[in-house]
Amino acid sequence: MTPTDPVPSIDPAPVPPPPALEGRVRRAYRRRRNGLRGAGAACALVLAAVLLAPSLGPDDTPAQPAVPVATTPDPTLQALDRALQAAYARGASDAELAPLWAARNQALATRRSRS
Repeated sequence: MTPTDPVPSIDPAPVPPPPALEGRVRRAYRRRRNGLRGAGAACALVLAAVLLAPSLGPDDTPAQPAVPVATTPDPTLQALDRALQAAYARGASDAELAPLWAARNQALATRRSRS
């Protein structure tokens, strides 16, 4: 050993591995690599099934009934709506709002009974 060697070496010649070890290492590497490929493919299939499953099934949601829409605005409802908006804008109390809401509900019920 010379004083310039940082680490002393015991045996300068490496020992080659046994021949059977190389075959076992290669088989284990192949088995691991193939297992990872299979797991990746399985994950991709599960993800595709989760994403596509809702679009493939039948639509079980019931159809919404058609709601008749008034084509002509009711001037009474419009006036009550404007009064309610103004009352909310000025911070009206519940006692002031209650009669406006009662009148609006009455006008709406009258309009529905006429349709």
